[in-house]
Amino acid sequence: MRFIIPVLVGAIIGYITNWLAIKMLFRPYEEKRIFGIHIPFTPGLIPKERSRIAKKVGEVVGDYLLSPEVIMNWLCEKDLEGHIRKWIESNVNSLKVQDKPLKEFIDNHIKILDNIKDKIAFFVFVQIQGDRFKEKVKASIQSYLLPKSMDCIYEFMDKKMESSIYEMLNSDETKNLLKDVMENKLSNLAKDERSLKESIPLDTKQGIENYVKGQNEHIANIIRDMLDDPNVEVKVKTSINNLVSQYMNKIVSLFIGPELISNKVYAKIKEYAHEPEFNEKVTDVLMIVMDKIMENKISSLAAEVMSKLSQEKMMNVSSKIIDVVSKEENISKIVDIIGRNIKGKEMEIQNSLLSILTEEIEMFLSSENLYEKIYVTVDNIVEYMANKPISSIFKFMDTSIVSEITDLCINVLNRFIENRLPQLLKLLDVSTIVEEEINGYDVAFAEELIFQIAQKELKAITWLGGLLGAIIGLLTPILQMR
Repeated sequence: MRFIIPVLVGAIIGYITNWLAIKMLFRPYEEKRIFGIHIPFTPGLIPKERSRIAKKVGEVVGDYLLSPEVIMNWLCEKDLEGHIRKWIESNVNSLKVQDKPLKEFIDNHIKILDNIKDKIAFFVFVQIQGDRFKEKVKASIQSYLLPKSMDCIYEFMDKKMESSIYEMLNSDETKNLLKDVMENKLSNLAKDERSLKESIPLDTKQGIENYVKGQNEHIANIIRDMLDDPNVEVKVKTSINNLVSQYMNKIVSLFIGPELISNKVYAKIKEYAHEPEFNEKVTDVLMIVMDKIMENKISSLAAEVMSKLSQEKMMNVSSKIIDVVSKEENISKIVDIIGRNIKGKEMEIQNSLLSILTEEIEMFLSSENLYEKIYVTVDNIVEYMANKPISSIFKFMDTSIVSEITDLCINVLNRFIENRLPQLLKLLDVSTIVEEEINGYDVAFAEELIFQIAQKELKAITWLGGLLGAIIGLLTPILQMR
């Protein structure tokens, strides 16, 4: 009994002391007073120093356990690139064989899809309503569309003009119009009592005379060539023969035949045509003939023409004129003239086209139902994509494309980790978060949490107190024996 009682007392005291010390870490939760006097060791150590402890724990966690450097090193050491690559490849491969339409995956989020449509449509609407978009469209038309299109426009116009001119010229309406114009012109000329000399300008008349005089040798050569022509010779001799036969006495004709006379006369005419003075004489004769013609009145000439031209002949003249004009080479010349005239005003044409196009675009962009049209287009595109099987979207993605997508994602993630993650962690302020969370815990919950984590260790400390007490109780009688 001398040794047992001290051992039991020491063990009980040590056990109770450690148990009480552990309890006093949390209990009591609040300060206690008796008659207004503060009871020492209340509240418990942890409730009393909770703010300081929370602050220190937060600093330790933020500065050492979850610091930006620790997190970044941890991410780099965990083969993040390999995990991402496997994750993307496995998901893409599963989507390649997925026959369900995309719409089935978003039925539960149909409002989100409608919101996306609204956002896209509104974004497009705002962009094309802006002056910047309109100026870009105008600049594109002016710098690219019009210059590139003008050659096509000219080619199209040439083809259309050729066919249109040909159809117009060969229409009955054009023939009748030309006939009516000629008839009206002749009718007006039939009322003109001036002579040709009075109607023709003096400089024109002098120009004709100078031209005839300058071409006297050429005209004389033409006459000589005509006289050498056998057909002309026959006709001239026949005319002379008839004339001589008409006026020659029959007795004289017995001795000198008309044929002999016509041969002699024609020979003399040809001989005279080669005389030097023949050139001037021909010019003088032509001048006299021209003067005689110039004395005629326009009205008499027009009336004579009208008397000899019937409606049918007038229509034939009109048709012949049109036949000449409507020949392919003549139409090509007309189109070429028109084309050169148009191309000479190319800048003016481009400015006019630009003004028309920009005005039409402005009116379209200002229309009230533009947003509805944009929304309908966006809705059709989104619905079309949503109703297609997912496999149809991903089946064309081969390994190279998947690799490129993976590389892109990894590059983006690496840049984020290097450039943005430290800022994000600083912004999160892990120390403050931990401190606030600890301060927000109820003391009883914190006590229960700690006891759950270190239950075995706290019991061991309690029993260690009992063991130490028992040892001390054993040493007391031993020491007294001395």
